[in-house]
Amino acid sequence: GLESSPYTPDIIINTKVPVESVTINSTAVPKEINIGTEFTLSADVYPAEATYQEVTWSVTSGSEFVEILEGGTTFRALGIGKAEITAKSVDNEDATASYIATVKLTAPQNVKATLNVSDITVTWDDVSDAVKYEVYRSEGSGFAKIGETKDATASYTDTSIKASAEYRYQVVALGESSEYNSGRSTES
Repeated sequence: GLESSPYTPDIIINTKVPVESVTINSTAVPKEINIGTEFTLSADVYPAEATYQEVTWSVTSGSEFVEILEGGTTFRALGIGKAEITAKSVDNEDATASYIATVKLTAPQNVKATLNVSDITVTWDDVSDAVKYEVYRSEGSGFAKIGETKDATASYTDTSIKASAEYRYQVVALGESSEYNSGRSTES
């Protein structure tokens, strides 16, 4: 007959859980990305219990607009345009996800309004790469576009003013394409 052994062998089974897909979490990205803006992306792999969670990052197009900083998950905007950033699973090269970063013009700074005899001159700091500017005015609540410059000159003359009215101004820098326009400046 068979005798039972006092020892039971340990059976160890190493099973690898493969990565099936990758998604990019962009919640930490600011709403507006401008030249010089640094932002961070993170990636989630599915399933969550995948053995190898690591991803590699690359700028797959538009590297003239965005660069990867040391460490690999922080990026810096370099120029006005679009860049595609890709996260690829180290475990499964077919598991990738991409994020499109659109770098826009910076909103004009230091908007000032100067009252002349019959008009108001609005000036602001020049925005690099702006093609022209839109000027908005408020007489209390809400801003309405009142005009735009003919070129990248950082000045506009408002000739449609009324005596004893109080005006506030905002300026938008316009790019080659409207998708690169800046947000509005702070009020003057």
